[in-house]
Amino acid sequence: MHHQGGTLAAQDISVHRGADAILERVSLVVTPGTRLGVVGPNGRGKTTLLRALAGLEELDAGSVKRNPPNLRVGYLPQERDIRPDESLVAYLARRTGEKATLELGAYMNQPPSGAIPTNRLENTSAPPIA
Repeated sequence: MHHQGGTLAAQDISVHRGADAILERVSLVVTPGTRLGVVGPNGRGKTTLLRALAGLEELDAGSVKRNPPNLRVGYLPQERDIRPDESLVAYLARRTGEKATLELGAYMNQPPSGAIPTNRLENTSAPPIA
């Protein structure tokens, strides 16, 4: 499988909701091949950070830069709208609009129409994605 690379860099990003600082001067760089986990208690800004990196959140300060500038960043919301008997690959393709999710199906040896139904995800395991 061929992967295109790029770098996503956030520099001193801040997001406020009224007087509350959701993110305050956060900086990070995501380079090709990076595996990144965002963990923390509820309501601490994890979703806001991911939305900011995807360009879906207005920043009060700082910047998010993509190199190359046409680098695509996908964001899959937490809310699920699973359709009965929809495969995982079909769900991801529909929610992200990315045909690249078909690579996931190939990686898992699952065609989009016959991949793991999303209503059975809790009972399945797949090899880690490199």
